[in-house]
Amino acid sequence: MVGVDLSAAMLGEATGIDRVRATARRLPFCPASFDAVMAVEVLEHLAPRSLDQVCREVRGVLRPGGTLVIVDKNACSWNAHRPWMPSVALKWIDERRGRWMYSHRDSAREHWFRAGELRRRLRRWFCDVRVEFLLSRAERGRFPFEHVPGSRLFALWAARAPGGNV
Repeated sequence: MVGVDLSAAMLGEATGIDRVRATARRLPFCPASFDAVMAVEVLEHLAPRSLDQVCREVRGVLRPGGTLVIVDKNACSWNAHRPWMPSVALKWIDERRGRWMYSHRDSAREHWFRAGELRRRLRRWFCDVRVEFLLSRAERGRFPFEHVPGSRLFALWAARAPGGNV
């Protein structure tokens, strides 16, 4: 297992694993060197136009039949603390109030994906792409989250690199 991050500070927080300072747009590994790649809240910090470049890099480092797992925010989610409000609307408001990681004036912005939108993009590069919506503690036992999976904040996309044994 190898942790990858552009931030030296974030890498400094990781213990018990090898770490490499790099970007998802340029992975410094040999071709076909991993059985799986996991990206947890990574894609939301990248420009949407770089998604194909990231997929190309991940495909390159995955062995044939390897797995890509992405956990990231769902643009169609509702806020667990204010279930009448879309999460992305609350993010927009908080960006303008200076209560978000990025200001609305920053060139860097968080981009949340719609589940189907990201699934379609991943299908250009991977096979067997599927999406599941993850139920958080804050959402557990509450309407609409228990009954409407697409209302949940986090989604998990899983995909397989072509080739290998199925």
